[in-house]
Amino acid sequence: MVPHPVAHMSEPRVLAEFTDYDGLIEALRRRKAELDLSFELIDAIGGLQSGYSAKVLGPGMIKKLGPVSAGAINDVLAVKFVMVEDVEAAEAMKTRWQKRGQRYSHS
Repeated sequence: MVPHPVAHMSEPRVLAEFTDYDGLIEALRRRKAELDLSFELIDAIGGLQSGYSAKVLGPGMIKKLGPVSAGAINDVLAVKFVMVEDVEAAEAMKTRWQKRGQRYSHS
């Protein structure tokens, strides 16, 4: 028996780049718009309280994204967070970084 060829998933697209909370929220809003999903559907699929995603992603940003809502909203929007080094920022900060024990001993 000949095995079926493995279907290869396409490479993931980079959907946004951000360095702060507002940028994260804007990226999630753009993804919601791209998928043309309602807040109600995000809440229902994500298991969130009715109206919750509108409070997080809506213009008023009444609530902040938290550990539970972040995972639920990411799942519904089919996105994940990836941390990458900002080479330019690292180069600029390098002279300010001190190894642990050189000045502070906080964990």
